[in-house]
Amino acid sequence: MAALFQALAGVGIILFFGMASSGCPDIPKVQCTNDESCASFAAESCMQGRCVAGNCIAEPKDGFCFIDGVCFTEGQSKPAEPCLVCDGARDEYAFVDKTCAANETCDALGMCMAVGGADVVVGDADATTPDAETEVSAPDADVVAGPDGDADAAEDTSDGAMETIDAPDGTADTADAGPDVPAVTEPDPASATQIALLHSEVTTSVGPVVVTYVRPPHGDDWPGFTVQATADGPAVMLTPGEGTAAYPDIVPGDIISFDATLITPWYGMVEVTGVQNLVVLGSGYDVTQMTQDITQTSDVTSALDDYAVELVTASFDVLPGTQVDAGVAYTRWDIDLPNLTGDTNLSLRVPNTLADQLGDLGGCKLTTSHTPLWRFFEQAQVSAWHADEIAFDQCPDVKAVSAQTPTDTTVVVSFNRAVQASSLAEDGNQFTIPGLTVTGASLANPLQVVLTTGAQTSGDYTVSVEGVQCIAGTTVDAAHAEVTFTVAP
Repeated sequence: MAALFQALAGVGIILFFGMASSGCPDIPKVQCTNDESCASFAAESCMQGRCVAGNCIAEPKDGFCFIDGVCFTEGQSKPAEPCLVCDGARDEYAFVDKTCAANETCDALGMCMAVGGADVVVGDADATTPDAETEVSAPDADVVAGPDGDADAAEDTSDGAMETIDAPDGTADTADAGPDVPAVTEPDPASATQIALLHSEVTTSVGPVVVTYVRPPHGDDWPGFTVQATADGPAVMLTPGEGTAAYPDIVPGDIISFDATLITPWYGMVEVTGVQNLVVLGSGYDVTQMTQDITQTSDVTSALDDYAVELVTASFDVLPGTQVDAGVAYTRWDIDLPNLTGDTNLSLRVPNTLADQLGDLGGCKLTTSHTPLWRFFEQAQVSAWHADEIAFDQCPDVKAVSAQTPTDTTVVVSFNRAVQASSLAEDGNQFTIPGLTVTGASLANPLQVVLTTGAQTSGDYTVSVEGVQCIAGTTVDAAHAEVTFTVAP
């Protein structure tokens, strides 16, 4: 029976047989006279029912594969193996090797790249010079060289050199490719239409566009970067997909072009997870030209499609008592903009690692600069991944929240918000402990100060703090300037 089932699956048909043997359920055949009578036979969205020899069968629809009980779209990569794809014309029930040109091979990003002995034409590097073509011979290259023969994307290309990015292993041997083609110095506004097609899940060629932000991997977010063509969007995130390496050597300000081959829905937006022919056309573009200041807007949540993933700056109030987990390894707070208050679909979202560095932001007025406006379905999430992307405009006074004594000559005092290192006196004179002499103070981490004391004996102690400031510049709240600890006998 198993052999028969495999043979039928190999020709794209799954039959459901009645089982009479002990231990197997009796699954009755569904008889039919035409395909319409089998319309509800297939449960999966990518499957369709057909009438064959008087019985309903289920098979994948055009443009889909059904592999190990999961639906995949045409061209979609196997998770963690981007060079294995769904290709229904070859096998509707198993992943197959990605097809590349005769002179190309599939690399770790799922991109078809030139292999040894191939002559590759790299042209149209500048929209103003459509006939510019240079033939590049790359006998040992993992990536195609730019017209200057230099494939090291870390090198400054402001001299007019167009180049492709390095392969994930960083290797690239190239030959002299002749004269430089002038670099593309800015995105083409017409490329905004191409990005809009990606939002409709239409694969297309895109560029020139500018890389506006490079996002590090965190939680269930893959590494990636955002691109735009105009300041008012749209924008889109490119990621290499789950289990694969980050795009190497891409930095904000790079002008690039690429072919989007796979688009993946992602929490209310889309991400480009399949890319071919990614080429760096230029670099050094000032991405602040792509930044929108959304501080005075009132439609960020109601018109989220018009803002998602675009580079923004925002000044806002963080609402006290609203800190919650937000997805895998992220934290968020509800926020108010001046013209958009009380909307629970508006929040600040940062990685947990950054939240742990900053502490309690409730009651603070903050500004985030030049970061993508993230989206989680209907939620608009002002975001930051690095501490230098957040400025503290105003905050409540910082609070001392606890004290512990890990040894008989040290005390660790914890605060609710990160301490300004420059405000801390090394001799510990901002801390007093009746019955103990404090001789030093240092930061153990942004939220904790380690005090060096004289020898402690059993009993209760009170630590008083004065003059220490948080990163927002506020001093210790007088009502929360004392904490106690106990030394056991």
